[in-house]
Amino acid sequence: MQYIPDFEEIVPPKYTIGLPIDNNAIARDKENSHVVSYEFICVGDKQYDFGQKGFTDEDAYTYFTFMNRLSTDNFESIYATAEKDWHFHSTDYFKNKTFREAVNKRLGLKKNFRPEEAPDFYHFGLNTTDEATTKNHETTSPRIFFFLAGNSVIYMLFCDMYHELESFG
Repeated sequence: MQYIPDFEEIVPPKYTIGLPIDNNAIARDKENSHVVSYEFICVGDKQYDFGQKGFTDEDAYTYFTFMNRLSTDNFESIYATAEKDWHFHSTDYFKNKTFREAVNKRLGLKKNFRPEEAPDFYHFGLNTTDEATTKNHETTSPRIFFFLAGNSVIYMLFCDMYHELESFG
């Protein structure tokens, strides 16, 4: 008789905000391809919502192209090769106050993550322009933010059309 795994053995455990993160699990996670969760995606917030004015069909195509790569390829190899082409970088929750405040608001945190609780945050670019990225000139270079929490799931967060979350302060 063929072994049929239980549902819990097939589906990765869901991330729970505030529980300690297993950094070894995240390291192992980066050796795998991932599935995408939209559980924490920012919707209904005009500042970092994916439905913002200026999010183009080209942006959507680029987003899904990159998400396809994240869900079919090894995270480490993507991270090693995508820095230039996709502006793919880690995002430091503890050093970036603007980003930290947006994450805390989105996840409903009343206080900051402790280091042992914080998932790994990343962002990538949909396009980049040589022009200044400003709301006044309606020039955009959208950045997409997400996190890994050690369960082979990419949790989508924000679409930052104007680089507001990349500022440090």
